[in-house]
Amino acid sequence: MSRFGAPAVRRVACLALPVCAIALLVLISPMAAPASAHATLVSTTPPGDEVIERVPSEVRLDFDEGVEVVDGGVRVFGPSGERVDRGLTETRDGGRTVVAPIDDPGTQGTYTVSWRVLSEDSHNLSGSFVFHVGTETGGADIGDDANTVTDLVSGLARWAAYAGALVALGAAVLAVANPLEPAVSRRLRLIVMIGAGTAAVATAVVLVAQTADVSGRSLLDSITLTGDIATATRSGRLTLLRLFLLAAAGGAAAIGALWSKRPWVAGGLVLCAMVTWPLSGHAWTTSPRWVAVLSDVVHLAAVGVWVGGLFALGASLRIAGDQAAMARRFSKTAVVTVVVVAASGALSAFWQLRSFDALMDTGYGQLLIAKIAGFGALVIIGSLNHELVASWTKRSAQILVRFVRAEVAIAVLVLALTAAMVNQPPGRASVSRPFEGSAQAVDGDGRLDLTVTPARVGQNDIHLYFFDDAGRTLVPVDAVEVTAGTDQVNPRRLDIEAVTPSHFSSYGASLAAPGTWTLTITAVQQGQTSTYTIEVPVR
Repeated sequence: MSRFGAPAVRRVACLALPVCAIALLVLISPMAAPASAHATLVSTTPPGDEVIERVPSEVRLDFDEGVEVVDGGVRVFGPSGERVDRGLTETRDGGRTVVAPIDDPGTQGTYTVSWRVLSEDSHNLSGSFVFHVGTETGGADIGDDANTVTDLVSGLARWAAYAGALVALGAAVLAVANPLEPAVSRRLRLIVMIGAGTAAVATAVVLVAQTADVSGRSLLDSITLTGDIATATRSGRLTLLRLFLLAAAGGAAAIGALWSKRPWVAGGLVLCAMVTWPLSGHAWTTSPRWVAVLSDVVHLAAVGVWVGGLFALGASLRIAGDQAAMARRFSKTAVVTVVVVAASGALSAFWQLRSFDALMDTGYGQLLIAKIAGFGALVIIGSLNHELVASWTKRSAQILVRFVRAEVAIAVLVLALTAAMVNQPPGRASVSRPFEGSAQAVDGDGRLDLTVTPARVGQNDIHLYFFDDAGRTLVPVDAVEVTAGTDQVNPRRLDIEAVTPSHFSSYGASLAAPGTWTLTITAVQQGQTSTYTIEVPVR
């Protein structure tokens, strides 16, 4: 084992240390333009826990980015627990507003709203709030919709789908790169079939879990609804497409004549299936969108060629006629893919974090740190493998298989971390919460509640709600004017529009510099003018 002495250690350091250093430098360097945030509920109409005079004709939920919802995604319960919504839900303003019509039961008391939507990155969002008509009565008990079983099954299925697709892609690429000896060809063909099949089955389970999340039902009850709900949402349609492509890849590998002449067909179908993940994940909600999506696609493809190829190499090396040649071909490919994985992974991390705080203080960032550590371990073992291949002996195949098994074991853990990260909101979202504040009128009567989302440099959505002095009841306002400025930016008037007589908004308002912005709101009500001043910290 002298071949793994000082020269090998130096080579490992020369490869591993720069890769890890570059990744960390990208993560902690000053961050640039803002990214879009994970979908967040900005406001509701009626506002939560407020007393209004009569039952509204509809319930409205405003989000900071587009969401998807199916009929029944918003349920409204009357004071005695009966449903008063019509079972119909629609989206407006590009999915940023969700509206559910309701019927007036003519009953005073507390009304409960339970909602479920699907964000653009395929995350289920849910919550509830109450409003009161005339008086408070405590509200109805609608139960706890949390389903730990669904979350667990969904997480395991996502991991299995990733692992199966990566293994299938790696085996297909290995088959393309090497002369297909009969024994090796059969082994790689079997790996592609099992990998693609596993990924297809796991994707079907993910589809059922998504349906359960959106509908609020159990997994078993959701099976019959899967087709209808999947076709009704963008993420569902992409998941269906992924299922079809993975099944097609397994079928292409199962056709012996096609596999023997064109193994790249099965690999190409798997790669196309993998493209659907960034199109329905965190990358799709990141700006610039197509750069983030392309980075994720390249990252997934490189991981598949490297890690999936490792698994296939370990499973087929011992039966290969020319083991040294097969190992050398893969070793050369692995060197390139490691660099691509590191570069694309660092770029993707940049898009999803945007700050050092997001790396250190969020669940997403902490999982990423663990993933980087796992990647570093893979690079070190891979470098030792490279040294082993370069000095090939009769025992090299046996030693290489052991090392490959160690790499595969670590890769399994890294994939588990990746699957967990998918279920987490990106770090940039967790540290980019909307600003919420209130102010009493400087002159005149009334109180103002205000939200600014995401309260970062660039375009922001501003919502204004006007209440009486006690802050309990919404009051109508005839006209509103809003100006915004800082010590360095002269105050300017913002475009404002009425959503309801008591709710005004400004979509895409530009807050072009970091610091404390002073918003001055002038409201006219029945000929009386009230002025509100509120300071908003913008990051």
